[in-house]
Amino acid sequence: MEVVRVLLTNDTLLLNDRINKKLYYGSPLYLKRMYGFTPALLPLIFGDFLSDNGNDTLKLKCVEGIADIKGYVKGSKISYIFNCRKRKSIGAFIENSLDQKEVEIGYEKFVENPDYLIPQDIKISELKSKFKIEILIKKIESKWTGDIEFIPGSGYEKLPLK
Repeated sequence: MEVVRVLLTNDTLLLNDRINKKLYYGSPLYLKRMYGFTPALLPLIFGDFLSDNGNDTLKLKCVEGIADIKGYVKGSKISYIFNCRKRKSIGAFIENSLDQKEVEIGYEKFVENPDYLIPQDIKISELKSKFKIEILIKKIESKWTGDIEFIPGSGYEKLPLK
């Protein structure tokens, strides 16, 4: 059963609440204000390493299979706890200009197949407001073909995200 459908682009955020028949709309800046991250940082949710410095082939200093990495993505400072064997982040922190953690993301129970390695248990905490999100992934379909359509539905109440 589809409960919510989300469309996120560089300038648009649409959230279709199919149970309550509401369409929430706004800017991706809403995510930054409310949860401390921008759309450019969404791959962090799945433990992916992001960096604007072109460090895709980092020479890691692994100690007991773990490396600490710092980088920047679209102006956001990110610190990673990186599992060198899995080649995946097991923890990430979005920090402010004073090196204070604003968002903490933890990853557990990785599932692996030839196409991907992805955490099944993801915990995101926005530390200032103490807002927490827990994502449990039970099933993954990969190699999607086709288009994804966003159809808001007729008769939905339209509400701005502020």
